Amino acid sequence: MQFVNSKCIDQGDYRRSLGRFPTGVAVVVVQDGEDAHGVTVNSFTSVSLTPKLVLFCLKNESRQLERIRARKKLTINFLSQAQQDVSRRYAGKAEAASADYFSQGSGYSWIKGAPVVYRCEIENVVPAGDHQILVVRVNDMGEEKAEDAPLVYYAGAYSEIRTSESRV
Repeated sequence: MQFVNSKCIDQGDYRRSLGRFPTGVAVVVVQDGEDAHGVTVNSFTSVSLTPKLVLFCLKNESRQLERIRARKKLTINFLSQAQQDVSRRYAGKAEAASADYFSQGSGYSWIKGAPVVYRCEIENVVPAGDHQILVVRVNDMGEEKAEDAPLVYYAGAYSEIRTSESRV
C-alpha cells in the first residue's frame, strides 16, 4: 500500500475512499409547530451507554441545522431496506415529503415504519470543519420487529447486508 500525504489527496479521491466504509442510513426529524422536517444522515454513531448519547453530523450549510438547533428536540429514525424512497426524499434527491410519512406525539415527529426511533434532545454541538457534530441524549426508544434488512449505503449507492443467519 502506498500512502499519500493529506495535503496531496484529491478531494474526489478522499470522498470515494470514505464511501468504501458501509454505513446505516437514518433520517433526523424535527417537529416545528405542526410541520415535520427531516434530513437523511449516514454519519450516525453511538457515543455512550451511560448516559445514553449518540451523534450525527450535518453540513454547516444544511437547511435543517438551524431548525434542529433552535428546536433542540428531534428523532433519529433508522431506515429499512424498504425505505429507500424516504432516504432519497430527505437527502434532497426527490420531491417534497408527504405528511403520510410521519407519526407525531409528545412534541416529536417520527418516520412511520422505521425499525428504530430515538426521541432525543441536543446535548452539545461541536464545530468540525465544514460540518457540525450534534451530540444528542436519547430520552426514549421505540423499536419495531425487524422484518426488513437495514438500509445500508456503500460506495455511493444503497446496498444490502447478507447474513448466514435468518436474523438481520
